[in-house]
Amino acid sequence: MKRPRPTRGYTAEATPRRDGAAAFRRGSRLVLSMLLAGCSGPAGGGSPGVQLVATPLAAAPPVAPDPLTGDTAPALDAVLIDRVPEGTFGPYLGTSQEGRAVAVWAALAQGSGRRWFSVILDAKGAPLAPPRSLADAPNDLALATVTGTADGFVALAAGVTPAGTRLEALRLGPTGELVNGPSPLVHSRTEVLWVKALPVGTGGVALWASLAVSSADIFLARLSARGAQQAEPVRVLEGAKAWQAVEFSDGIALVAVVAGPTESSRALRVAFLDTEGRTLARTEVRSGTSLEDQVDATRIGDNLVLSWTERDGVDARLYLAAIGPDTRLLVPPQAAGPPFGRQRLIELIPAADRRGGALLAWESVGQAPLGEQRVQLARVSDRARLEPGGATLTFAGEEGERPEFARKGLGLAGLTRAAACVRGAQPCVDPDPVPTFVELGPELEVLASEPVRLASDSGRVVDLAWGLHCSAEACAALGALPATPVPIYGIELRARSDKWPAVASQKQDTLPSALALRAVAGDTAPLADVVSAAVGSSWLVATLTQFDDDTPYVRRTTPAPDGRLAPLRALLSVQPWGADASAQSVKIVSYRARARSGLAFTSVSSDRALLAWSALDRQRPEVFATLVGRNGESLAQRVLSSGAGEVTAVAAAPVPQGYVVAWIGDRDGEPRAFAARVNSDLNHAAPEQQLTRAPGAITALALLARGGQAWLAYVRRGDQEEQLSMLRLDAATAARKGEEITIQRSEGTSIGSPTLVAKGDGALLAWVERPLVGGESARAWAVELDAEAGRLREPIAIESEVGDPIAVRLFCDGSRCQGALDCRPPNGHALEGFSWDAGGPAPSSRVLVRRATAVADATAFTLTNNAILYADRIERRGLLRRLDVAWR
Repeated sequence: MKRPRPTRGYTAEATPRRDGAAAFRRGSRLVLSMLLAGCSGPAGGGSPGVQLVATPLAAAPPVAPDPLTGDTAPALDAVLIDRVPEGTFGPYLGTSQEGRAVAVWAALAQGSGRRWFSVILDAKGAPLAPPRSLADAPNDLALATVTGTADGFVALAAGVTPAGTRLEALRLGPTGELVNGPSPLVHSRTEVLWVKALPVGTGGVALWASLAVSSADIFLARLSARGAQQAEPVRVLEGAKAWQAVEFSDGIALVAVVAGPTESSRALRVAFLDTEGRTLARTEVRSGTSLEDQVDATRIGDNLVLSWTERDGVDARLYLAAIGPDTRLLVPPQAAGPPFGRQRLIELIPAADRRGGALLAWESVGQAPLGEQRVQLARVSDRARLEPGGATLTFAGEEGERPEFARKGLGLAGLTRAAACVRGAQPCVDPDPVPTFVELGPELEVLASEPVRLASDSGRVVDLAWGLHCSAEACAALGALPATPVPIYGIELRARSDKWPAVASQKQDTLPSALALRAVAGDTAPLADVVSAAVGSSWLVATLTQFDDDTPYVRRTTPAPDGRLAPLRALLSVQPWGADASAQSVKIVSYRARARSGLAFTSVSSDRALLAWSALDRQRPEVFATLVGRNGESLAQRVLSSGAGEVTAVAAAPVPQGYVVAWIGDRDGEPRAFAARVNSDLNHAAPEQQLTRAPGAITALALLARGGQAWLAYVRRGDQEEQLSMLRLDAATAARKGEEITIQRSEGTSIGSPTLVAKGDGALLAWVERPLVGGESARAWAVELDAEAGRLREPIAIESEVGDPIAVRLFCDGSRCQGALDCRPPNGHALEGFSWDAGGPAPSSRVLVRRATAVADATAFTLTNNAILYADRIERRGLLRRLDVAWR
């Protein structure tokens, strides 16, 4: 059976949500965010009528054996509900307060067209009676939803006709029997985008959204106790871009982002309605041009809590607010938490009991391996505040899908899609995600994580699972296998074993963790390098844009921004950052830097830093040095080399009464290390020094001021091996002082990204080794150096969470040091963080942030005392992002 996909063929411009929220977007298509488009959850807001179609699939994953005993891992209890023919719409599921549920579907019946069927299920998903044939159903179902009432259920269905869309209601009894209907509610000339029933008043109300011009109009109709329409529909809202309706007091709260007088202006409003559709009160929560088409609401205690997103530069941020029982704004809009890239609202998950708190589910877009999402979960109080702690859920569904959630007592149950690999067994090879049940406890701790496997079918994994519903004691869902006719099962969902890796995790504070993420500079070319230097309690951050340095040198016909006619190359700029993370204005150092060499930045006093870089001078690559003040201004600048050759790396360090600048220059076909000693005015204090003469190309270097000297770490590539070595340089001349000290030799790997930081009387040196051939991953290493630049201990490996690091950075400020890895595994680029006490055990790193960096982009990132600044991109636009980190 082919898994039904979200309906993408509609011309409707809305995104309805499983719980009833919907959003209108110009130029988008109808997308239902749930596991099975065509099936709605407990508070179903209406689902597209996607047909079940049985088609051949690849063989189901084999039943997983216990890796220790060889026994089959236990599966979930399931009962066959019915075998439905191809072309069936649904089943759709509605739940009652007693824990029962009814499944309703529209299937082809022999000789009588399409008909509605129903079956009543107990709290564990088992049918309590055979399926019933109810009434004729639309031939072309567009949307449907089933909702529990005080004395049964009500189903709303929208069918497409040649003249528009027909909306009708069916009233079902407590055992799923037909009480009344189908009763026509409206015949809309435009497409119906969303339907929802709310059990308020004596008979409840039906709400629906109809497509309008660049927006949607919301209508309400009161229903009788038998499900019939009691009065003409009332239009209760016009110009809606995103909306949600919930019960509030003895009426309805209709929450919506509404179009303003201009194309970009929006307002977030709540209309409080009675069951006749009359407006009792109206509260404006927010207005402006940054409101996005995402909103949700739920009742917590006596208050109405809202969540939505607003644009924040190139990103988006979640907000919360609360309205009291008097319909007045009780808690004004406030950010739900620190910014973290582009946040996307998934839903507010209401409590099983109105007295309990709700849960907020959201995603930071792009912060997951390729093909996956990481759904964040946190508790929300009735004062619209996120509580500490939380959990993360993995979802590997397709575009437009999302996990289902249901409250189980004080905890949470979820249906997601994830790879099913036996814990402790060999890793899965390109596993296909399968429906997976997860249960979290009152503190969001993981209680269960089970692929939805059927005990009644030899442990076979279902192709589809949907309709999650829970009582305080049990959870259940519907499942389907690929066959013709399609078998539909009621499945009891619970913990059965600990054989499977958990697809959710409770937030822990034992390793470094990301606190906030924001874009601090953008709309530039992608960045080739990012470096930083401390000036007192503040920081200077320098960035260099990417540029092809082989581009021909052609003079401009019009002046550049600096008034010169020389061609523009890479842009080199400096931005000061205060101790409070406040950024000052950017200062341009050069419009004509070279990207290939990168940058070096080093602190020289409490109010200045030295920046080393390269550019063309008389159309030849040369090394430059710039003294930068604490406000980012250039205090002095000099060309340090004369005929440097091709410059591929630079480094800098302060020494008494001046500075040492080192670089890799290729003057005769073999890159070598050079250095210049300059005084405080950047004038040469000694002749230029060639530091390496032995055969072999120098491929990377790092420089550190240490004990009145400068220490140089560099990598030499020979015919048979690569070698990482240390040199001590004389503070007065920058000449070699003593012999080179070998730190690491390697015949099967490439050594790169050496980085040096001061530690006590010595230093810490870290680097990355990448295999030259074969499928092994790269590894990062670190070693402590003594006061003579020799190895104090054996190198230790830094354990990466995702593997394949290509660069490492270190920062030390006291006895404990921090580090970051740029990792580029096949499933997406990531920056990892680790903390390390030198001499202690090998550190483990944790993914802090995922990057959108292209594969060929440089490893442009730098560490400060409490943040990582790194290069990122949105398509071809370059970004500088700041990631605040708790290093632990």
